Amino acid sequence: MIPGSTIQDPSVLRAISQQSESHLSSEWAKKFKSVLDDLKKIFLTNGECFVFAGSGTLSQEAGLASFIERGDKVLCLNNGYFGARFADIARRYGADVEVLRVEWGKAIDPEDVKKAIKGKKFKVVTAAHVETSTSVALPIRNIAEAVKDSGAFFVVDTIASLGGMDFRTDDWGVDVACSCSQKCIGVPPGLVLIGAGKRAVEYLQQRKSEIPAFYADLKNWLPCMIDPAKYHATPPVNLIYGLREACRLILEEGLEARFARHRRLARAFRESMKALGLRLVAEPGFEADTVTATYYPQGIEDLAFRQEVEKNGVIIARGFGPLEGKIFRVGHMGQVSSSDLLATIGAIERSFNKLGFKTEFGSGLGAAQRVLQ
Repeated sequence: MIPGSTIQDPSVLRAISQQSESHLSSEWAKKFKSVLDDLKKIFLTNGECFVFAGSGTLSQEAGLASFIERGDKVLCLNNGYFGARFADIARRYGADVEVLRVEWGKAIDPEDVKKAIKGKKFKVVTAAHVETSTSVALPIRNIAEAVKDSGAFFVVDTIASLGGMDFRTDDWGVDVACSCSQKCIGVPPGLVLIGAGKRAVEYLQQRKSEIPAFYADLKNWLPCMIDPAKYHATPPVNLIYGLREACRLILEEGLEARFARHRRLARAFRESMKALGLRLVAEPGFEADTVTATYYPQGIEDLAFRQEVEKNGVIIARGFGPLEGKIFRVGHMGQVSSSDLLATIGAIERSFNKLGFKTEFGSGLGAAQRVLQ
């Protein structure tokens, strides 16, 4: 129950396990094209989607580096560990970086974004939709409105939201949505997934200056995504078989139904933690539907608690940075069911009681059940 990698459906694992076919064959090109078409429905874009081997970090790097040149001004919205990465990436590619930073656990106000942009010519603005380190979900739609009139490209990390929370690349005015396979999508780690709107695609096609990366250069990948019969680097064939099946499952469930399921599970988990007397990290009103970060009660040691939970058959995640040792994080995304959630809450209740933080047995489970019912 960590916030990625998530549980994979058996049908996805079966798809991955089949014999690889030639990535140069016409049959493979047809299959890959169908995957890219399905991804457009999930990213909700009429632009282009990119799939190649790599992690979510590479999706951030490719999604940002392909749109900046040395000396370009970049505004990075930083409210946690992963949003901060964009600033580091931008600096390494020679950008002039400005950071709009808020305390971990807080959301970024679109009005503050407007003020930060006013009178400055930023080439790119970056943000993380769900800051996985704190479980804060930024109001991306409203921030995109604040960015729109500036002319800057809006590059968003959707690693912990794509396929689990409402995110609309084109309708919201996002230019580049960076994601990966192992979170809500439900495929093992190893795939970069990027959705690019039409404006971003046109920029790549017209860009004259060389991008100071080769593998992470989306302009290099673009011809292969438009026509998968073309070649840039060997695709991870079997992971894409798994992605094909995962996309089928997502679209079969339906995006709206999937978003509603994630909302219900998230609310049930948050209510269970409150019933135990625990404090959530995320600012009220900005809680993610895919991961929840919770402060420990006084006297509970992080590693001892997580080890005790694991003895009950559940693995949860630690905190990062300034929150390390102070919080635990639970992922509730992808194929996670209400049964998985209830088993996790039960393990948390038992572990707290075992370590000396006495709670009424069943109080967290009861709160969750009321939401789920």
